[in-house]
Amino acid sequence: MGKMSKIAVREYTQEVEGPTSNSFFKPREDPLRHDRVLVFDTETTMDQYQNFKIGSFQIYHEGFIQHEGLFYDPSMLAEKEKEAFLSYARKNEISLYLLNEFIDKVFYPEVFELETLCVGFNIPFDIRRISKYLPKRHFMKKLNGHPIKTRK
Repeated sequence: MGKMSKIAVREYTQEVEGPTSNSFFKPREDPLRHDRVLVFDTETTMDQYQNFKIGSFQIYHEGFIQHEGLFYDPSMLAEKEKEAFLSYARKNEISLYLLNEFIDKVFYPEVFELETLCVGFNIPFDIRRISKYLPKRHFMKKLNGHPIKTRK
């Protein structure tokens, strides 16, 4: 194993007091409503690369869980980790997907075809963990070979 680099991570939030002039934060009179929600989170290696290891997800429709599961990259798990992960999924009867299966069978169809709201604790980080980038004039983000669609 290579020499570890020193890593420092700091997060800071500050509560906003009083009304803001930023139009992005104006309260809406009609709250956003979504009938379908995909909630997911990922766990990564603890080195400076923070490579994806495992993830979990739940799909809610009208407030009720419709499907839940775990997904993983077997190449990033030690044999004992993989055994424990697979055993946990079997014991608890939780659907299990390889990372590419999760992207192809769950994430992409839900988010881009059904336009399911995607929720997570740190979405930019988690999306980056499961994304693949292809070098072009500008980086074009893809998930498992599917181009990311954006709304106009």
